[in-house]
Amino acid sequence: MQDQAEVKLILLCPDNGFSNQVIEAIGDSPIQFRSAHTRAKSEHLLETVTPDLVLSTEDTDWAEPIFSALRTRVPNEQPLIISLSDRLPKPTHPSVDMWLPYSALASLPIHLNNALVWRQQLLDQKMRCAQLETTRERLENEIQMQQQSSFAMLEQIKNAVVYNVTHELRTPLLQVKSAVSLLGDAIDREDSTFQLAIIALGRLDTGIRNLGLLNSLIQAGLDRESFTVTPVTDIVESATHYVKRIWEHREQLDRLKVKYENKLLPIACDPKRLSLALGLIMDNALKFSKKRVNITIQPVPGGVRFTVKDQGIGIPAAQLMNIFDIFYQVDGSITRRYNGMGIGLAIARHIVESHGSTIHVNSDEGKGTTFSFDIYDPQPPLK
Repeated sequence: MQDQAEVKLILLCPDNGFSNQVIEAIGDSPIQFRSAHTRAKSEHLLETVTPDLVLSTEDTDWAEPIFSALRTRVPNEQPLIISLSDRLPKPTHPSVDMWLPYSALASLPIHLNNALVWRQQLLDQKMRCAQLETTRERLENEIQMQQQSSFAMLEQIKNAVVYNVTHELRTPLLQVKSAVSLLGDAIDREDSTFQLAIIALGRLDTGIRNLGLLNSLIQAGLDRESFTVTPVTDIVESATHYVKRIWEHREQLDRLKVKYENKLLPIACDPKRLSLALGLIMDNALKFSKKRVNITIQPVPGGVRFTVKDQGIGIPAAQLMNIFDIFYQVDGSITRRYNGMGIGLAIARHIVESHGSTIHVNSDEGKGTTFSFDIYDPQPPLK
């Protein structure tokens, strides 16, 4: 038997005579042999000695909880538990690793040697698994750090590109607008070519402004100090004023119909940004609808719900989840027919989500679209 002097063997058996048989079977081998005949003595012995092998006879059902406690106490040493029985171990003995019949007692040293080899294989396998797990965790951490570094670099590149693009375009755009305005003084301002130029410039101006605004919002986040308790009517009025200021068809703003349901308490929010989000949604509704746009403000448990419903072209169901993506347009004809670059709804979503809420959208193609979001009082969860 390998390294017999280092092997600790414990026998749990109520029969003292059987212990003598085991001692006789072991013979002159220098195994450190101990035995216990009662549960109390077994518990005491296994608390003080960590064995390599444990022999248990079939009349020691009381030993199962002791085995479980031993495994919990020394999980890395993996004591091997052997059941001596002429019957297979019961399913209620999950801790038993190996079964030997009583007839194996005549060649017990050979069986114990095989058991030790098996135990060593188990320990080696467990060590390799632990090493692999450590390596896996290290690699995962390295990959995560590399990803974070890559994301940070990409974010810096993106911010730099957005800033430079918007900054570099503003000056030539202003020059082109001035030139077109001067041309308008020399030609009929109702000329279709002049009107197309004005619309295109307006679209480009709005797109550049919104792109820079979205980038600054993402970088700055939402400042808790900017939260104030604001009347809902102030938010709606500011949103309407925003639409009047940016929308090209100001003469059609009477299509906006605002309805306040029941008494509305003030809400804690960033009023400037929340008004911007509502204004962008209202602007979107006016663009894609030639009929009335209904804005409904109603109380909900813990806050207020803002709803903007138009009677416009609607959105295909398959594309509903994409409309908040930056630069997304339902199709090319939409881009040509309606002013905008697909940035406004992305800004609105970011602002609403920063207030701890979500924009919901429902649409019936050809009949209209409804946007809604809830703002809770007094303080939404900041992101």
